[in-house]
Amino acid sequence: MRRDARESSTKPEVSYGAKELDELFQKAEEMSRIFGRDIKFRYKKEADLYQVEVIDLQDQRVIRKIPPDEIVSLIENINEMLGALFDKKF
Repeated sequence: MRRDARESSTKPEVSYGAKELDELFQKAEEMSRIFGRDIKFRYKKEADLYQVEVIDLQDQRVIRKIPPDEIVSLIENINEMLGALFDKKF
């Protein structure tokens, strides 16, 4: 029996506490080392999001950032502008 397409695209919202997030991040970091990479999760306060850095273990070079720095900077600037317009932080 097939499920309706609307049902399959709707996912319940899940929220995690700080302790649970730290545990998930540690597990992800451990698993990434299997592939010769290291990943670091960094909270960007001004953008109110986590950025993931993928690092090559051999030369400690940052291979990729998700989302990229440009997107994080854009979100930070938008938050700053909205805060100035509405005298409130989003």
